[in-house]
Amino acid sequence: MPALLLGYETHRNPPWGETEPPRWLVHVEQQAGGGVMSYPSAHGVLLRLEANADLALRDPAPLIAAFHAMAEDPRPGEVARLEPRLLAACDTRGEPLPPSTLDGLSDALTRYFDLPRCLGGLEAFVRLDDAPTCVLGWRRVVPARGVAGIGEEWPGGSSQWADGSPLEPHDLETLERACRAALRVASPPSLFLLWENSD
Repeated sequence: MPALLLGYETHRNPPWGETEPPRWLVHVEQQAGGGVMSYPSAHGVLLRLEANADLALRDPAPLIAAFHAMAEDPRPGEVARLEPRLLAACDTRGEPLPPSTLDGLSDALTRYFDLPRCLGGLEAFVRLDDAPTCVLGWRRVVPARGVAGIGEEWPGGSSQWADGSPLEPHDLETLERACRAALRVASPPSLFLLWENSD
């Protein structure tokens, strides 16, 4: 983390039937909302900001470091120094983020990456304006074969996952096709911004 997830919010891990989903399709159970926790989940492709720094408009190290400073035992002084526009989204109490906070997140994110603006959500789980093709070419997280889940230790790197090949147009079609039947969705995938929660 921080990462983008291109996919579908869902409240279940569905049976996939006889067709095995692609290895890069992950089920994310996110702890979100600051002091009062929510546990949104989604299926999709995970794209770490750090792994795609070469696609940024400028060096995203300050943005990524600020998101890390917003995690458990947050360091608001460090967030303010690194990227002050993120400060209002740090250490919240679980309420939906107000428009002014979403604007700050959007301004910070779009300074570093060519991405759509934030529409709504909670601390650590924010939906962006739908534009699936904006992440074509981004490298995705690929879990190792036989791994049941990536686990909390994955941001530090482990044999459980790797940053894989860039997302291609046919991968979007695969994502939609795999989720259409299992999740019973007809819409295109949505884009979410995730980071480590403050509590």
